[in-house]
Amino acid sequence: MAIEPESIRNVCLIGHRGSEKTVLGEAMLGLASGRQGPAAGNVLDYAEEEVERGMTLGMSVAHLD
Repeated sequence: MAIEPESIRNVCLIGHRGSEKTVLGEAMLGLASGRQGPAAGNVLDYAEEEVERGMTLGMSVAHLD
């Protein structure tokens, strides 16, 4: 099944450190995938150091259908 270019949407979350961009991104991915309730997390913060520190250290990219 081919995806029509007109149906593709790109979203970029930009903000200051601590403005909960990752939390919003995780929630958006959860809702779009049909997950209900609290987000599972660690989709965007998957590196070991990011998980240990509890904060994003670099840019993350995710996709969904």
